Amino acid sequence: MAVSATAAARAARRTAAGSRAARTGGGLRWDRITRWALLGLVGVLLLMYVAPVRSFLATRDRSASQSAQLRSLKAEHATLAARRAELSKPGAIEIQARRAGMVKPGERAFVVRQLP
Repeated sequence: MAVSATAAARAARRTAAGSRAARTGGGLRWDRITRWALLGLVGVLLLMYVAPVRSFLATRDRSASQSAQLRSLKAEHATLAARRAELSKPGAIEIQARRAGMVKPGERAFVVRQLP
C-alpha cells in the first residue's frame, strides 16, 4: 500500500504542475488582462478630469484678474467722488475755468511772458 500511496501523491503533484503549466503556458493570463484593464480605466478617469481641472484653473485666473480690476475701479470711483465733492463747492467751477484760461464776459485777458 505504501508504494501506491506514494505513486498517487506523485501523480497528484504532476497533475497540479501540469495544470499550472497549462495556465502559464498557452492560456489567457487573466491577471495581466485585469491589470491592463484597470490601467486603462484609470487612464480614462484621468482624461475625464482634465477638462474640469482646466476650466477650474481658467475660472480662478479670470476671477483674480476681475478682482484686480474691481479694486482699480473702486479706487477710481473714490477719486472721482472726491473730485465731485470738491467741484460741488461754490466757486470751484469758476476756479477751474480760470485755470483753463477762460475769462468772464466783459473782462480783459492779459498774457504775461518771460517772468523771472
